Amino acid sequence: MAPADPLLVSKDWPVDPINPKAAILQRRLVKTRARLESWRREVAMVETLIRRHCGDTARVLDVACGTGFGVLELSARGFQAVGVDADSRLCTIVSDAARHFGIRAGSVAGDACRLPFADNSFDVVM
Repeated sequence: MAPADPLLVSKDWPVDPINPKAAILQRRLVKTRARLESWRREVAMVETLIRRHCGDTARVLDVACGTGFGVLELSARGFQAVGVDADSRLCTIVSDAARHFGIRAGSVAGDACRLPFADNSFDVVM
């Protein structure tokens, strides 16, 4: 049974054909949509764990977030989610999607071994 609010991956996404990572976004959307119920369960499980252990407005960092599916889905559920990825072009995809969906989420380019955030900035790191 599908929830009233569909997963963001099932909606139309902005694709900037100039971004050299647009093909990665398209492939990832196709792959995730093909296993939509599995993705729905994964998002629900992560959401449940975060709410149970860190509360409804937890600050979440997704390290190596790629196209940002997790960041965006968690942000759409009320968490303060941010992604970090080494590739700034993937971060642009996340920011474009957040604007498109009207979600307060983002991604910054950075090194996972030297995160560009102060200590204790997040309740959850994944």
